[in-house]
Amino acid sequence: MKMPILKFALLFSLLITVACNKDKDKDINTPFRIIAKDVSNSSSTIITAKVIAEYYLNGDFLDGVIAQAPYSNNGFTIELPATVDNKYLDEIIDFFGDYDDIVEGSVSISNKDVLALYIEDVEAFDSKDKEIGEFYLYKYFEDNDYYTSWIYVESDVTIKGKVVTTDDSFEKDIEEYDLALKKGWNVIYESYLYEYDSVGDREIYTDKFTSSKPSGVVFNWEFMD
Repeated sequence: MKMPILKFALLFSLLITVACNKDKDKDINTPFRIIAKDVSNSSSTIITAKVIAEYYLNGDFLDGVIAQAPYSNNGFTIELPATVDNKYLDEIIDFFGDYDDIVEGSVSISNKDVLALYIEDVEAFDSKDKEIGEFYLYKYFEDNDYYTSWIYVESDVTIKGKVVTTDDSFEKDIEEYDLALKKGWNVIYESYLYEYDSVGDREIYTDKFTSSKPSGVVFNWEFMD
């Protein structure tokens, strides 16, 4: 019995889609999965990679494990949970836009009541379950530093703006935000840029947070003990 042409076409399309998605997921970092390959400065003592979050309980700050995976072949793949316990969450303004000495500019947060969890690194543990260092998805490129981090938010939120946070006549510090975060996990790219203002005779440091990957920057995983 022959399969109807339309049904065969739909099945073929589905198989191609699944295959493409599998190939696509092999070599990328997705918001729900952290994939580390070819980690630089690796160590044979690393057994487990963990995503750790701090929470407050009975007057003490404690560490909780959000997700973990075995470390092997200089890498790991961590599946992040679809939802995060409220005890690990803080108001998003605690991470962005909480300034004491703004000189100029402003930061706009579409919903300041959104709760979030901000993850800057993945931590490494040995066979005795002792923390021995951290993994960073990082790049030093053309005298600038570039970092990758992950953030979980309870609902969609946008963060945009630019502020100057110092009045030091020899140094100017700028923070810029262009984030469009969706409910769940998101990737954040931080660019720490340096330039010298010869006219004003001062150094300018710009810290940019974006949802888009910086052009021309190829990130590498590094272990720092």
